[in-house]
Formats: sequence, structure tokens, C-alpha cells
Amino acid sequence: MLCKYIFSSLLFFTSIAACHPPNKGDLPTISINEFKYAGAYRLPNKTFGESSLVYASGVITYNQPNNSLFIIGKKKHQAIAEFPIPTLGQSKSLTNLPISLSPIQPFVRVLPKGKQLNPQNLNRITGIGVVDEGLFLNALKYYDAKGQNTDTSIFLPRLDNLKHKNESPIYALEGAAHAAGWISEIPQPWSSIFQSKLLVGNASNTPIASRHSIGPSAFVVDTSQRISTSKYIETKALIDFSLKHKLHEDTYNEKGDNDVWTVISHANYGFIVPNTSTYAVFGSSGGHYSQIGYKITQSNGHKCGGPCAEDPADYYNFYWLFDVNDMVKVFQGKKSPFDILPYEYGRLKIPFETSKTANGGLNFHRISGAAFDKHSKTLYFSLSNADNTTITKPVPLIIAYKLINQ
Repeated sequence: MLCKYIFSSLLFFTSIAACHPPNKGDLPTISINEFKYAGAYRLPNKTFGESSLVYASGVITYNQPNNSLFIIGKKKHQAIAEFPIPTLGQSKSLTNLPISLSPIQPFVRVLPKGKQLNPQNLNRITGIGVVDEGLFLNALKYYDAKGQNTDTSIFLPRLDNLKHKNESPIYALEGAAHAAGWISEIPQPWSSIFQSKLLVGNASNTPIASRHSIGPSAFVVDTSQRISTSKYIETKALIDFSLKHKLHEDTYNEKGDNDVWTVISHANYGFIVPNTSTYAVFGSSGGHYSQIGYKITQSNGHKCGGPCAEDPADYYNFYWLFDVNDMVKVFQGKKSPFDILPYEYGRLKIPFETSKTANGGLNFHRISGAAFDKHSKTLYFSLSNADNTTITKPVPLIIAYKLINQ
């Protein structure tokens, strides 16, 4: 068998040669217990450049050369900045945790403006990843009522200069909104087996369920094409659901036996854990213990604008672990993407995930983004509005977990 060369694109990866796919051996699947809490740190709530972290989107990615995180700031701005990672703190008190320094790069609004440059009005960044010498960003129109948007992605060519003019087109992932969320690197041996180094995924995190995967997805990106010459990017689904084939049929948990995925579940980051057969996905869920209704009044008197749990405390951070060997069977045409179920899932108890409200209730701080540093084996979570030491200006809190025994 001759080597199949996966040619470099100007957008993605340097050339690699995939000959006989390496034997994956007996790479183990792992449990959530392999992730151990390592500490936390705070982010500043000041304005830097074109935005701030107040009520931030919180989508993040890790940049190894600077030991930093790129993060999406205030939702209405959709700007990106780069902040250094300080030494992690162990205190259980927010005020005693270390605070990141001023950004390495201040906030820059990166989504193209105007019908000519952004004809489908992409206005919500859903995933960012370091690719080649730049940043690859997935984005959606937050409320795409017709579910017809095909544009999904842009490329910022200068990792060290977010203001550098971007002359790349808006790209269209074949998987559209089903795929246009988080971005992560595929480690060996799986990158050779899937003939790609790039994995993307998403879930029903924004309105219009018909355009989304009703459960966490996973797509590999075809890096054999010269993507820089075409705005269309081919993808192949390894895990993908739909309204017809949901991860769990009873998304409103009317029967009370749905413990895996409801209409208020979100998935915000997924990656194949190096040296394992585990695809780990992290996000939040709810409604597994109480009733779920649409625009109901919760038990605390709060009127919901959409689907919500009757009990306002019935929300929690969550994880789903899938076996990559099942994903290989989909890649080989032996299984359908909606046949892949997690082998382990459940509540992820994270420090600082709740805080008290002024009237004695609880605020829930969900995972809004995550990033993995393969060098230190550290998984970073961005907890939405969890640093509310300044009540009127809440910002994300960064929580870190170390991968052990790998």
C-alpha cells in the first residue's frame, strides 16, 4: 500500500504522510475520575480595546507559546483577546484567587461587517482553535429562523496580531450548524486513521433545533483539499444526531427517565483525550430530576422565555464520554453517526459553579467554553459569570483540571 499524502492547505496543517494507519493497540477508555481539580484563577473586568469580559461569551482556546487563553468577550461585541495564564490558586474564596494580568492582545472585533463581507449575518462565535499560525473560528447566526445558513467559519491568519487584516472568505463547513462549534486537535494514532488533524463539533446550544445536532456531535475536517482556494470545507460526521434521531427521544423528560440529554442540555467542547480511546465532551444539562416545560413559571416564581426546568436548582455542569473505536466504525461505514452513544456521562461537580443571589437563591454558572493543553495535560473551563465579586460586572472564572495516569 502506497502512502497517501495529505497535502498542506494554506489554512490548516503542514503536510503529513499517512501510510499504513498505525495500530491503535489497546488504548483504554477513561473515566471522568481521571480529571483532577488543579485550581482556578480570575480574569480582569476592565475594558481592553474594543470590549471587556463582562457578561462574556466565554469561548476559549489555549495558545501554548504564550501559555495563554484566547477568549471571546461580551456577547454583543463578539470580540477576542488573549490573556496570560497565572499560577493557579487553590482558595475556595473568589477574592483570594490569583487574577490574570492585562491581556497580551486586547479585544478586537473579528466578525466581518456588512452584507458584502458577511451576507448570512454570522453574529455568535461558537468555537475557536489555534491552526497553523492563525486562529480558526466557527460562528453562527444566533437566530437562524429558517435554518438555512451555510456560512460557518473564518480564519485569522496572524496568531500574534488579531488586528491583521483578514482577506480570507467566510468558509462553509459541510456539516453546517451541526459541526460549527468547538474545534480541537486529533491526536495520533487517530489523526492517521481519520486522515485529519482537526475535529469540530456542536450541539443544540442556540435556537432553531432543526438545524442542530440534538446531542454532542463530532466531525472530522477534510484537510486533503486546498481549502484556501475554496470556501467550502468537506467534513465527515462521526457522531451526529437530529430531530429524527436524537441522543434521547424524550427531550422534555416527560417520562422521567431521561438522564443523558434534554432540551436544555448544552455541549460546549469536545476533544479526543491523547493516549486514550475517549472522546470527552463537556457542557451543562438540566431537567433530569424535575419537570421541563416551555415558557413556564418556575417554582421560585421566575417566568421562563423558553424551555426550562420547573426546579431552578435542576441545572448542573455535565459530561459525556464516547468510545473513539465506535467513531472509527462510523468512519468506515459500519455504523451510523446517530448510533453512537456515550459509555459514561453524568453531572460534573465543579468548584464555584453556583453562587447566591441577593434574595438567597442560587445562580448557576455553566461551562461556556473549554480548552485542552496537551503539553501540561491541563483542561481549562470557562464558567459563565462565575466571578461576580463585582455584582454589576460579572466575568468568567477559569477552572483547571489535570489529566492523570495518561
